[in-house]
Amino acid sequence: MTHYDALGVEPDASDSDIRRAYLRLAREYHPDGHSTDRPAVREQAERRMRDVNAAWAELGDPERRAAYDRRVGIATGRARPIVNRPEHDFRPYREFDVDDDDAWRYEPDPGNPATNPGRFLTMLPPLLVLAGLGGLAVGLTTQIRPFIALAVLSLLLAAVLFLGAPLVALFKSREHENR
Repeated sequence: MTHYDALGVEPDASDSDIRRAYLRLAREYHPDGHSTDRPAVREQAERRMRDVNAAWAELGDPERRAAYDRRVGIATGRARPIVNRPEHDFRPYREFDVDDDDAWRYEPDPGNPATNPGRFLTMLPPLLVLAGLGGLAVGLTTQIRPFIALAVLSLLLAAVLFLGAPLVALFKSREHENR
């Protein structure tokens, strides 16, 4: 298996295609993502990650890639395997989507209510911002100090919820995973 095979790209792939393939495979096979898997699956992911890292070390640098291509005969079409081990159960290469770079972001699982922050918690911060801004406008024009204080308090609570809602969803998700 060549380093190109390890990354699932063709030898004529561009540098950006190789980088995208490496990032996609690193996210898929990184040992931290398999820490709760069975030992056999975890070991297979670690082996696969070592192959992916070795391929990236050679193909990620243009000079090392050119030397590698000469060494394995890519320029002449006589590529020879560099790893003499049985084929792993790899997932087939799928075309990399540019939007996959956002895969690190937290997305609640629609089928798992424990990872969904809930409609009320999602809608409360924007409603508090609107109420605070409206109350602030009314309070400043009428010069009613308690009304202004209530509007400012509403805006502060909205800011706390804007920051806190994702944390609540994350902790709920972690609690569900640990059960």
